[in-house]
Amino acid sequence: MTPQQICQFLQDCSIRAAAGNARLEADASYLLYVSWCGLNRKVPVPHQAFRTALRMAGLRPAKKTPHH
Repeated sequence: MTPQQICQFLQDCSIRAAAGNARLEADASYLLYVSWCGLNRKVPVPHQAFRTALRMAGLRPAKKTPHH
């Protein structure tokens, strides 16, 4: 994933909640990214590379919450 590709993905797909703090879980973020790649005819990178790119961009996906 190029820095330009991650920036474009974040611009296209980032949703800011009214509270300003909502985040997607890591798996949901990656699925959104893969869908975005398909729509934009880009080849998705592996999940771990995507997470690394997000961290490098200063973002941390929300952790999974346990289901009761």
